[in-house]
Amino acid sequence: MFRGRNEGVLQLSLNADPQFDEPPKESHGEQIIIDHLGLRLNNAPADSWRKGVVSWTWRIKVLMHLETELMGTVRERRRR
Repeated sequence: MFRGRNEGVLQLSLNADPQFDEPPKESHGEQIIIDHLGLRLNNAPADSWRKGVVSWTWRIKVLMHLETELMGTVRERRRR
């Protein structure tokens, strides 16, 4: 897997919502962040900005960290 990824043949990524063929409006990870912060996102003027921040936080900060951590764990187990 890692060789294929390094050679550009494979793309490995973590799917946080495997039960859906198409991603839902908010991913499970985004919903966890929304619940944790106690946000109520309706159609208030700032809600679209908040949704964007939650989406960015999930995709760029949390998901990338989880993918990196998972790939590192798999790589370590492979070396044993």
